[in-house]
Amino acid sequence: MYFLFIITFQISIAQEPLNKEEIEYIKKFIYPIDTSNPDISNNENLKFLDKIIGNSEIIALGEVTHSSSEIFKIKNRIIRYLIQKQNFDLFTIESPMVETYNINDFLLNNKSDSRTVLKNLNFKIWETKEIQNLLDWINNYNHENSKETRIAGFDMQSYEPSLKIIEEFYLKNNLLNINFYKFKKVLEDVRKIRLTPTIFTKEQNMIYKNGLTEIENNIISSNSDQKEWLLQNLTILKQNFVKAMLAERDSFMAENLKWIKSQNQNSKIIIWAHNQHIRYQGNSMGRFLKNNFKENLINVGFTFYEGEYRVFEKNFNAIPSQKADSESLEYYLNSLNIPIFLLDLKSLKKENSKLAKWILENRKYRFTGANIPKDEFIKSKITNDFDYLIFLKTTKASELL
Repeated sequence: MYFLFIITFQISIAQEPLNKEEIEYIKKFIYPIDTSNPDISNNENLKFLDKIIGNSEIIALGEVTHSSSEIFKIKNRIIRYLIQKQNFDLFTIESPMVETYNINDFLLNNKSDSRTVLKNLNFKIWETKEIQNLLDWINNYNHENSKETRIAGFDMQSYEPSLKIIEEFYLKNNLLNINFYKFKKVLEDVRKIRLTPTIFTKEQNMIYKNGLTEIENNIISSNSDQKEWLLQNLTILKQNFVKAMLAERDSFMAENLKWIKSQNQNSKIIIWAHNQHIRYQGNSMGRFLKNNFKENLINVGFTFYEGEYRVFEKNFNAIPSQKADSESLEYYLNSLNIPIFLLDLKSLKKENSKLAKWILENRKYRFTGANIPKDEFIKSKITNDFDYLIFLKTTKASELL
């Protein structure tokens, strides 16, 4: 029996992912976060954000799924801090540009209510109580403090609202003609099924290209004070009808964010999107933005050890997450026994210590979205993907409205 105990004890020790020296070293780069609750009044625990943001005017906040309640709540809490303490005033999100822009009527003018504007967004992943809570807070903050914190969308997965804006411009300026209606009909015929590859016939392609040219010329030659907005809606329309639209989506979202920044040069911007889009590696929006904004941009990835999330294949019901095995980054982070914390990947990468080899090398980490993947993990150097990482031990699925 004694011999059996020794073997069991030795196996237990061998399974510990990090030794004492490695643990002490990594803790130098950790900022514990006391709660995910955005409604607490004391945010002293978030003061480390002042240090990591520095002079950066753009911060991208990721998410490992599109439906993790505690991640949404922590982002909500961070956004409130950035608005109140760091003067960030433009909240941008991975959602359609025109539909999201309309939410400002609620945030600035108290028109409608948060539930209605989220339903009108037609973007299921954001129709949650967590997002509603954030919008209600921004609305209240604006009106109690005479502020104008606004929202903008940078996605481009729908063309109809942009076409409607252009058509209203045509109607107002007596520009409607047979060419416009032919152009509109081609768009409807080609895009009968949403998000499918664009395939024009030779005749359709001619009508499409001639239509774009005519619309652009009419906008440029007009006296409209909405010229920039009209041209951007024409850009959204063009993006929708690129042959491999989804393959180029990240580059398009980056272009849209650059346009948003150009229209709001004095604003400090928060970006809300999936880890996949804000990471710096691959054909990602984050890489395009980093190349453009340099040190003016920082990004924060998110991950969790265990929990659940929602998927479209199950009517957006919740499913349990895949287990984080002993080779995963989440397994190592969970062994630190800190429920929620931010990890300074940028400083870890700069020091490049052998004591952090386990996180500096290629290692799989959680990487899923709103669909059921074959594997929830990818292998990557996470210190090349993100400047900072927020880890949670557990998370529940977001609460639907």
